[in-house]
Amino acid sequence: PQTIADALSLTGGLGIEYLWVDALCIVQDDTSDLKLQISNAAIYRAASLKLVASSGLDCNAGLTGLLPDTRALSFKQQEVIS
Repeated sequence: PQTIADALSLTGGLGIEYLWVDALCIVQDDTSDLKLQISNAAIYRAASLKLVASSGLDCNAGLTGLLPDTRALSFKQQEVIS
């Protein structure tokens, strides 16, 4: 998907060797695996960079603003409650 391709491009360009993608590394339709993996804060705490792709409609939306002509003129604000 374009979003993962963009994340690989960005992290590779920054010299970051590894990329953890929640959608690939966590079983998304298994509630117990989601809770177990997300509660393991060490994965996120040890990260050099955290990317959140929240503005796309699907996995092919890409990372907004990474490539030319991919930045929208208006932005949607979304509140995240943890």
